[in-house]
Amino acid sequence: MPRLRTGERGHRQATWFELFYDLAFVVIVGQISHIVVAHPSWSGVGQAALIFVPAWWAWVGEVFYTTRFDADNDRAKRLLGTLQLVALTLMAASIARGGLADIRAIAGAYALIRTLQVIEIARAGHYIPPARPVTRHFVRGYGVGVGLWWVGTALPVAWGAWLWGIGLAIEVATYISGARFKRQFPPHVSHLPERYGLFTILVLGESFVGAVAGSATRLASWPAVALVTLAVAGTAALWWIYFDRIDIEAVTALATPGTGSKRPFIVWLFAHMPIAFGLMLVGAGIDLLLHEQAGHARPVGGFIFLGGQVVYLVAEGVVCATAVGAGPPQLRLTRGVAARMVSAAALVVVAALGWVSGSVFVTMGLSAAVLWSLVVFDYVRGHRVGVVA
Repeated sequence: MPRLRTGERGHRQATWFELFYDLAFVVIVGQISHIVVAHPSWSGVGQAALIFVPAWWAWVGEVFYTTRFDADNDRAKRLLGTLQLVALTLMAASIARGGLADIRAIAGAYALIRTLQVIEIARAGHYIPPARPVTRHFVRGYGVGVGLWWVGTALPVAWGAWLWGIGLAIEVATYISGARFKRQFPPHVSHLPERYGLFTILVLGESFVGAVAGSATRLASWPAVALVTLAVAGTAALWWIYFDRIDIEAVTALATPGTGSKRPFIVWLFAHMPIAFGLMLVGAGIDLLLHEQAGHARPVGGFIFLGGQVVYLVAEGVVCATAVGAGPPQLRLTRGVAARMVSAAALVVVAALGWVSGSVFVTMGLSAAVLWSLVVFDYVRGHRVGVVA
């Protein structure tokens, strides 16, 4: 049965089932990335975003439960999670069939996933009486939102889309309005950042997929080796920027009595959506750039590649800013925010240079230089104040 995990001390790792569960999202993110590769345009990116947002929110819904109520020996919860895996696989298959062309099936899969998660929360309230105020709030709010998703699947897409949007807005509003419970039932200080970090790593893996897919259409050559090297170097820098200084002060403050506003935690959580989406765009952009270089085409994929990096850095700056907002100002944090914004601006210049030159090497080489400059800046600044990981 579920048990209350809030207030637990010490390190808590993700369970084997949580890691297993995340694998389904690797497939979903990969299929969404394929939409961008197949349609490298504003329309393609927009379609990807429309699918990515509810998919990411479904993942957040499961993490909301596991960080507060999960027990590794809860067999009924594993069965509910397994049913979610079926729905997640159906969602991935629907995306693969044509993205928004099969939007009803995607919406139905989402509604099924969220329905199972609402059952999990209701079950936690049944077995844990002290948690009933918080579980009641979320069951009611999420139940209304998910109900609109189910109704929308039975209507023409033009009408259903409105209900899906309203339903998602109600779910998000339910989460935000439930902030008053987050002091009483905070997330686990080590478990929650680890879960978000693991998801970030999984999405980063799309960059390796993009490098392989983009270079697999031709025989090995020195230019191909150089581009794959730049792709991996840039991906490593993106990993380094996030994980060498994981800013979890907003999460820690939430679990610490007497600390300030809950707003930094809410911002911290939602900022991880553009972080993940930006990284997915980077992976799609790598695939496109390598294909374009092989065909000697003007690198329009560079805008997706660099746009993803800009989105990632701006969102990472916001995460860094939540650490500033959650506690006393620290030089490493305030300058970390500024460094990320400056780097994002520099990548906009790189995009222009890459377009004018028509060179994939300019786009990937200069972007890697910008990212590694930020890595070095963080290291030097952290070394000076004694916070190097």
